[in-house]
Amino acid sequence: MATTGTDAPGFGTSANPYRTIRYAVEHALPGAVITVRPGIYAETAETFIAQPVTIQGNGEAIIDAYNRDTVTSFKYMMGVVNASNVVIDGIQFRNCIGNGVKAIYVLGTGNNVTIQNCSFSNIGWTNNSITRLPPNNGTVANAIRVESNTAAAYVNINILNNDVSNCATGWGEAITLTGNVNGFLVEGNAVHHIANIGIVAAGNYSAAPASVNQARNGIIRGNEVYHCMSGIATSAGIYLDGAMNCVVEQNSSHHNGAGISVGAEVALPFGAPEVFGHKIRNNLVYENSVAGIFIGSGTPGNRVIFCSFNNNTCYHNATAEAINGITTINGTPVATVVNGSAGEVLLFSNISTMLQNNIIYPLSARRAIVGMAGNATMELNADYNVYFHDDATPLFFSASQLNNTIGSQTWNTITNFNTATGLEANGIFGAPGFAHAALYNFIPATGALLIDKGDPVYNASFSGTTDLAGNTRIYNGIRTDAGAYEYQGGTYPAVTYTFTGNGFWNIPGNWQGNNIPPAVLTPGSQITINPIASGECILNRTQTIMPGASLTVIAGRKMKVLGRLVVE
Repeated sequence: MATTGTDAPGFGTSANPYRTIRYAVEHALPGAVITVRPGIYAETAETFIAQPVTIQGNGEAIIDAYNRDTVTSFKYMMGVVNASNVVIDGIQFRNCIGNGVKAIYVLGTGNNVTIQNCSFSNIGWTNNSITRLPPNNGTVANAIRVESNTAAAYVNINILNNDVSNCATGWGEAITLTGNVNGFLVEGNAVHHIANIGIVAAGNYSAAPASVNQARNGIIRGNEVYHCMSGIATSAGIYLDGAMNCVVEQNSSHHNGAGISVGAEVALPFGAPEVFGHKIRNNLVYENSVAGIFIGSGTPGNRVIFCSFNNNTCYHNATAEAINGITTINGTPVATVVNGSAGEVLLFSNISTMLQNNIIYPLSARRAIVGMAGNATMELNADYNVYFHDDATPLFFSASQLNNTIGSQTWNTITNFNTATGLEANGIFGAPGFAHAALYNFIPATGALLIDKGDPVYNASFSGTTDLAGNTRIYNGIRTDAGAYEYQGGTYPAVTYTFTGNGFWNIPGNWQGNNIPPAVLTPGSQITINPIASGECILNRTQTIMPGASLTVIAGRKMKVLGRLVVE
């Protein structure tokens, strides 16, 4: 199809294409591949997908909703309803404005839906503003929303290598999976400059039966989420809210309200299971405004149980920074909100949480672990963590029950904490040994303290088999390191990564051999930027270039930096 095509019988071929995506979908046979040629498709109606189909962009294929009436009837740009085996690949969605809008809405029941290599911008309740506060909690927008309200689940949802930015989501989120969604993979996405939460897997919000009203058995992996900040509540980059049995691994979450949050906001209805079984591992969480990690529910009667947090690096969170220009949260200055908690890891109501092999490095005047008032932490298993900070602020504080301690208590050191709670018998205090934290390079330097400081009994189920960079855990055969990165012996293979496509950095197809460079380019390796003659390379994440590594833009080619390029 092409913008110069014709929507009429007898068309729809490569030589005589259709004009609109909606018409092409309506007239496609089951299993058809619809190729969308470059151009701006200003379609004024929703595209409804109810059968197996692949919609594939060929170049700059853009759906622009700028002239659409979203105030009344039109609420989504592309809807997948009770359909299976659907692929949406390489389409740009932009400028869909109005309360309740969604760029892609997957609704009902089915299996095998994939959304990949797409971009989403300016999808929101208001136009081109991520600072304007929504008037009420009914003001919601989403770039991607997957929802099942029935007793039959939506199964095997894949959201891969997309770029989602500049979305005024109100009380909604950029990427949402909610209701009876069983089995999903959210991987390789760049989610940034969002007016609320970046990625959420949620439970107990939809009309599905209570026993299955939870997004569950999913993986959120390898995403970079940043500049997600709300003025209505503390917004996490990645949030598991009432979801169950999910893995969150190898993500970078920074400069949001909070980095990663695991909770349960909705009071559990009769028949709903408690939130349990999440594994949060090998993530990098740094410089978020309010806190690094939230663990547990703040809703009376709810709690989070049997969750693990292993091999994460938490660094200099609770900055009180005004992200996206947001200076207050629910009318309270951000600095005041932070002073009420001021910690890397905040504990709400939870039981049987594992907290091991992490690096927890708070800012000056901030704490490593804070037990929040009115929220009991019971059967906490915290050990083999590496702690450090730059001043003498006490590391640990709890305003409520923490294991066998009752009431408001402060512990200055790991030793004091261990004496009172029995925790951190093998915890260590000291500079972990990052290569260059000031430039966001958190890989271990040679001789780093964090090397081989994890639990000597390696458990791949909790620590994962690979670190944040994709390197195998237990490099030297002794024991896992603390934190998100495993030391690689100080020697690195020389690898060349070549950008040959057009568009976003995080899309594998834009790289020779589908080989995207790691977030930290190690000595000896190089990146060559050589997009197609009429295209450009768009860096939409953080890329660090270590000494001895290089990045070269071929003469006459274009590279744009939307994320962050750090050259040491």
